[in-house]
Amino acid sequence: VNRAEAVLEKRRKESPVPHIWKTTKIFSNPIDLLDQAHPHSVLIGVPPGSHGGTSKEKSLELECIERKVHMFIEKPI
Repeated sequence: VNRAEAVLEKRRKESPVPHIWKTTKIFSNPIDLLDQAHPHSVLIGVPPGSHGGTSKEKSLELECIERKVHMFIEKPI
């Protein structure tokens, strides 16, 4: 998160269009993003071995389905 915050701050200062970064938020995990930002859709672009969840947690795909968030999942699923 610290690295992401540093990059975001740099873009806010150095971007030719800094206003597009004004309301950008950083989330430490995708579930926080779903709960706080309430997106209409998400792009899941992780390696195939990272799709799905562990036995302790639901997969990101199932979390999106429960929240009625549209998904574009990079192949292969």
